[in-house]
Amino acid sequence: MTTANAGRVSLAVSGTGGEATLSQITISPESFSFPGTFVGSTSITAAVITVTSTATVAIELTAMTSWNPGEFPMTTTCTVPGFLVPGGSCTVAVQFRPGVSGNRSAQMVIATTSAGTVTVSVLGFGI
Repeated sequence: MTTANAGRVSLAVSGTGGEATLSQITISPESFSFPGTFVGSTSITAAVITVTSTATVAIELTAMTSWNPGEFPMTTTCTVPGFLVPGGSCTVAVQFRPGVSGNRSAQMVIATTSAGTVTVSVLGFGI
């Protein structure tokens, strides 16, 4: 500790923080394309997305949403809201149920308080 003029005190502080950053979450795969699926039916394939924490502190998961939940519904093993422990992982399963023919898409959004927001792109073709 050093003392400066006028009664001010300067204190040097060092150490490592406990805050997670966006790079401390990995998503695999980052995008997924479904095979052609008949309108009104559910794809035979599901996209299984793994969310993994590479942080040294727990990451608070605040929300998981689909921009198009009617055509790309999802289920998850993640606790939301909840915490993903260091080295922990959970999965998000997405299905494709086209409501109309043609190209369809959505973003799956995973929000945290300390590691930002990550997205997964999903695409499908309604027949």
